Amino acid sequence: MKILLLTDIPPTKSYTAGIFLENMLRHIPKEYIACCYTVLNRHLTPALSEEYNEIPLKVVTKPRENWGNIKFGNFISYFFEKAIKSFTIPAIVNDICEFAKKYEVDSLWVTLQGQTMIRLALPVARRLDIPLYPLVYDPPQWWMRANKVNKFIANEVITEFGNTLNQSQNCALASWAMVEYYSQLYGAKGVPMVSCLDAKLAKAPASEYSSQDEFIICMAGQLYARDEWNALLGALDSMNWQVNGKNIRLRYMGEWLEIGAQRPRCIEYLGWRTLEEVIDIASKSDICYCPYWFSSEFELESKLSFPSKLPLYFASGRPVLFHGPEYSSPGKFITKNDAAYTCHTLNTDDLVSALCKIAEEKTMYQRVAQKAHYTFNLYLTNEQMKQRVSEFFGLQAFAST
Repeated sequence: MKILLLTDIPPTKSYTAGIFLENMLRHIPKEYIACCYTVLNRHLTPALSEEYNEIPLKVVTKPRENWGNIKFGNFISYFFEKAIKSFTIPAIVNDICEFAKKYEVDSLWVTLQGQTMIRLALPVARRLDIPLYPLVYDPPQWWMRANKVNKFIANEVITEFGNTLNQSQNCALASWAMVEYYSQLYGAKGVPMVSCLDAKLAKAPASEYSSQDEFIICMAGQLYARDEWNALLGALDSMNWQVNGKNIRLRYMGEWLEIGAQRPRCIEYLGWRTLEEVIDIASKSDICYCPYWFSSEFELESKLSFPSKLPLYFASGRPVLFHGPEYSSPGKFITKNDAAYTCHTLNTDDLVSALCKIAEEKTMYQRVAQKAHYTFNLYLTNEQMKQRVSEFFGLQAFAST
């Protein structure tokens, strides 16, 4: 097997998508990756992971995809997107195929994210006459909405996305729920490809709270569920930042944190941290907080995507408080495995009740930590990812490498 990796973010330690891609690559023999073609956003500067420097790499500039920061962007995007599809995309397809032919590729692995990558996937596979293996992080509706793409163009892209999945050899999809959904909607064959970690990083499940004086809530990663986060802050305000006789500290790790306060709040901002640091710091907290969208605007994303922070949380040995809809992909996963505390509303009283239960019922606290640890080992280790990657490409030989 000689794979062309076509992506908008190369394997790198700089961005979430690149980190995920890098982890998948670890489970594929290096000789199987013939070359990598990256269609890169002009504003990004990811450094290719050193261990993959020997892979032939070509980088070209991605055409504009975000129309939200120009006047009348949603209207103007219609004409620009039509021009990009008619002229720019065919030129990139030609260049990809010429590049791929040098390395005699026989399979196409593509990250199906954004209108450019969706438009490239099928034409390249057809031109080279090779099987297609797409990797999907999130449903495309999220990307179209976030980048203010004209709705008519967005509908065209989503149709192309469905055709691509339908005509693919196999699909790596972001959750078990996404596999089921796209199988029914598009007739796609898929493998759940969730974020996984080295089992050696996992801490033992907690048997005690972290402190006699403080109750520490930890959150890591991108803060996209703002309504849920604000609901948590409101609940903590109503508790005067105290529970079970302890002061509450909210500890946050991520690239940025935008917040205001009209009363005293104890928020510790630690900035961006490595995976190992996140797990270590979370293991010294009491609870890991995982918010997920309740808004109907994000209903599809909530149902199909899977938060990369959840494996990190489970690896910390501390229980998780999942604050999101019961119908969501992580909500169903947690309920099925009884792996976390849950709060399925934005109601302040319900959040306060959940936090009090966590802080006061030690036996239940220990049991939830143990279930999270068991769930991590069962579904979220690199050994599991290795098996899924081999299933994705249809080569069980991967599993033994």
